[in-house]
Amino acid sequence: QTEVIGVIREGLQNGMTKGLEREARVFSDLAYGDVAANLISLFFNTDFAKASAQSLVQKFNNSKIKTLGLIGAGVMGTGLAELAARGGINVILKTNPEKMEKVNEDLRQFAQRSAHQLVLNKQGDEREKVQNEILDRIKLVSTEKDLAEADLILECIIEDQEVKQQLLMRLSAADGPLNDSAILATGTSSFSVGELSKSVAKPENFIGLHFFNPVAMMPLVELISHAGTSKQTLAGAMDLVLKLDKTPIVVKDT
Repeated sequence: QTEVIGVIREGLQNGMTKGLEREARVFSDLAYGDVAANLISLFFNTDFAKASAQSLVQKFNNSKIKTLGLIGAGVMGTGLAELAARGGINVILKTNPEKMEKVNEDLRQFAQRSAHQLVLNKQGDEREKVQNEILDRIKLVSTEKDLAEADLILECIIEDQEVKQQLLMRLSAADGPLNDSAILATGTSSFSVGELSKSVAKPENFIGLHFFNPVAMMPLVELISHAGTSKQTLAGAMDLVLKLDKTPIVVKDT
């Protein structure tokens, strides 16, 4: 960026010819430098990661993720709800009854910004239509039972291992909202997914899905399998990540 500014300054101060001469020198240096090499490598690695994920989805994923269930309506939960709805995925977002009004307002603001970005050069009526379409895909609920229609449920609650374990036990219990084929995921960045899987009735359907903040901006998503995670579960989680236009990276459980 500094070099580019220098080229512009050269042209303005010393004329077009001098500016073009400096541009040629700077371009040559930048095109064959370490930064360019790293950016090219990043591009191909990202492309390879997405292609590999798509191949796994096609091979093992029998049921596509059409409805996403989210537990926890903080920054991560609301950000994911807006991102998924923007991508055409139906969302069921579970929060506490006393927070419903605030969460609704947060989602409205998220959707308003998204609509403005998606239809930047359109009239106000068109932006309002897109905003309403995003919000219509998000259903706010106050009980875990209301998550029964979700193809994948992701918990985004506080980083407290005991609280997470209790939640996972309730969700995967025989009378819980998780259906037989649904995926259960944890958003933890602190605890072992394998250890948390001990609280899940069907550990083969359990996986870690770690998004980074701010979720709308960060391109990578970590997928953390444990020893018992099935290929179908991994493929289903990858299907969601790809639909969110993110790059899935499979990492080791720690």
